[in-house]
Amino acid sequence: FAVLGTDRSNFLRNFLFKPSTITIISQQDGIVNGYGILSAREAPTAEPNPSFKIAPLYADNDMIAGNILQAMLSNLKPDESIYLESPWNNATAASVLHELGFTKYFAQAKMYAGEVPKFDSARMFCYSSIALGG
Repeated sequence: FAVLGTDRSNFLRNFLFKPSTITIISQQDGIVNGYGILSAREAPTAEPNPSFKIAPLYADNDMIAGNILQAMLSNLKPDESIYLESPWNNATAASVLHELGFTKYFAQAKMYAGEVPKFDSARMFCYSSIALGG
């Protein structure tokens, strides 16, 4: 399930199942077709109530991404908020997020020196983190 153009299986074994996270994996016939991670945001945050981050959310299509997002949202209390970063060049991701009540707060540029990595942005609904490289 390479979205970022490189094998990150060793990294993902530790990242997907770290403490205080909810990892949701979608699969069909034993093959992963999407996954997402919901984790508590580290203090300090500007929100008065607990907030969480979705990072990453990769899926083969919008239906799978929407199902994963809905499962994540079902784990939250009404006064809790969610933060995520979504690629600007994936209109399908923007549509799925909008349908589920997310609103754009600000845009953040991703910049590269040299060759731009070969991301599969069609399957990238939320970045891992700029700090984690995708």
